[in-house]
Amino acid sequence: MATNEFSLYSLEECLRKGLRYIKYSNKEIKRVCDRTNNERFVQHYGFPSETVAAVLNDNPSIDPKKFFMTLYWWKTYEKEKQMESRWKWHPETIRDICYSVCEQLGKRYDDKIIFDDFDEEQVYLASIDCVHFWWQECRTDPGGKWYSHKHNGPGVSYEVCVDTVKDRIVWTSGPYPAASHDITIFRGGTKKNGKATWRQSSLYHRMRAGKRLVGDSGYVGEPDKISTTLAGHSPETKELFARFKSRQETLFRGYKALGIMGGEPFRHKGKQGGGSAERLAVHKLVFRAATVAMQYNLENGRPLFDV
Repeated sequence: MATNEFSLYSLEECLRKGLRYIKYSNKEIKRVCDRTNNERFVQHYGFPSETVAAVLNDNPSIDPKKFFMTLYWWKTYEKEKQMESRWKWHPETIRDICYSVCEQLGKRYDDKIIFDDFDEEQVYLASIDCVHFWWQECRTDPGGKWYSHKHNGPGVSYEVCVDTVKDRIVWTSGPYPAASHDITIFRGGTKKNGKATWRQSSLYHRMRAGKRLVGDSGYVGEPDKISTTLAGHSPETKELFARFKSRQETLFRGYKALGIMGGEPFRHKGKQGGGSAERLAVHKLVFRAATVAMQYNLENGRPLFDV
């Protein structure tokens, strides 16, 4: 088991080491203000040093340098051959390390992302929406099901819920082909095929009586479980729902700030090949690890705005 050196260092030392990994000299670090160094750090790693230190301190089995390299991969989405000279590993080794770190961080998913622990008086438990990510269409499985109207090209979709009271991601599901309807993902099947065919693992089956989610117009059709904005709602209710949905969009912008999630099409394949199932598995691996990191970010000085 690797020893996590960052449990021994201050946030300033974590910041310094992160900058040294990307080849800033001590002189270059010292001659600018903290704000500039923090900007440098986030521009290369996607998260502030507070979040990075919290992850490493909480997960001592994760090697710091490998974690920094994985964050760098997420943020820049450089090809492994571009990363080779900076990180001093063979391109195939770089890819394997990044996958391994994602697996390690993904093990915290069930601890961090929990559809439970809501306040008892909460009626509107969470906002719900699907986020699309761009990816390269698989040659072995082409088709209109991958079409994302948000990217005007192939993509995948994930269902995400954010607590309306606390700074928590409480649910994710996916990936699904981007042309899948939001309400179909929520139900776990189509209305045409009938409720008996809907997946028991879907969020539809997790909702308790008397509790609601808040969604956009794509979720019209399940008023007992998801509230959408209606013309007859009071201005206060419309404003409340708008703020719930805006918080969720703020979270989505955090995902999209990572190059691997928003900068260009996701190109990585599975170790066993490039079929759609293998590529979806790799994308899910990265997404779940990034979701854990996003939750750490919310807990360590980067909360969503209050409703």
